[in-house]
Amino acid sequence: MLASVIFFSARSIMPMYAKGSRSLSQAALADIANEPSFIGTELVANVQNQEREKWDHLLPPELLSKGFAARELDIPGAVEIAARLVEH
Repeated sequence: MLASVIFFSARSIMPMYAKGSRSLSQAALADIANEPSFIGTELVANVQNQEREKWDHLLPPELLSKGFAARELDIPGAVEIAARLVEH
């Protein structure tokens, strides 16, 4: 998947053109727009510090990742924005 050239955060989408072309970024956005079945726990697997809430340190890793992904990611919103950017 070409989505690695696009960074999504809770506040912005930042296309990275440094090593890719604009068309590569457009292709990455199209991949994101056409693949709305991202799994949040897979997307946060490499996040080092997922503990945000008071009792998070007591949770097993799988549940911690699931809660972190639910709180920090807006996957449907990111897919919708990617689709809008592809249209323009």
